[in-house]
Amino acid sequence: MAISNNNDPTTWTTLNKGDPILTTSLGMGGIRDPSLIIAPDRSKFWLLATDLKVWGRGWNNGTCYTCNGSKSIHVWESNDLARWTGPMFKTVAPPEAAMAWAPDAIWDPVKNKFLVYFTSKLDSQLVLMKAHTEDFKTFTRAEEFNRLGMDATIALEGETGKYYWFSKHGPDELIQQNVAGSPEGPWKTVSERIGADGGMPAGEGPLVFRDNRDPKKVSQSL
Repeated sequence: MAISNNNDPTTWTTLNKGDPILTTSLGMGGIRDPSLIIAPDRSKFWLLATDLKVWGRGWNNGTCYTCNGSKSIHVWESNDLARWTGPMFKTVAPPEAAMAWAPDAIWDPVKNKFLVYFTSKLDSQLVLMKAHTEDFKTFTRAEEFNRLGMDATIALEGETGKYYWFSKHGPDELIQQNVAGSPEGPWKTVSERIGADGGMPAGEGPLVFRDNRDPKKVSQSL
């Protein structure tokens, strides 16, 4: 996993000469779909990633990654975003699930735990699954969350207390936005086909983040 930085979300400066800062030899030996999780008091950070390596193998090598993929995720921990420990290799998907892809998490203030969610399949049907954790070391048994597409991320709008859900879902396999009063829903669709105005034929893996210089501005990458 490599790293870049900048205060302009359209221009990035490569760090560490483009060399990886985090690697793994666990599981399939590959890292994809990273997500950064922040403790409510900002005293600790976690980085979650999919356990999947396609490079050097390809998608069409006889392996069905979405039928019998990895049920585990990679987890790193840090106190300062500079020094990381790990990875820990944690199984989060139950035996009946096909895989655990694009893991993400958000703090649930009602349960006083992190809500962890990821893309999977049950009975060949694409689903989002959820579990809870206090420390990213032990997790409750995952269960179906919803069927709102794949590669989801949830963002809290602090002033209103509303939660916004973004995922690859809806028309043209583009990004759909939903809103709820709780991180577990129920969700109401407020926008579809995000990215179509920019000429994108399809999109996935949405990420939303506040601008470093203008806290009222939010950017989304796909």
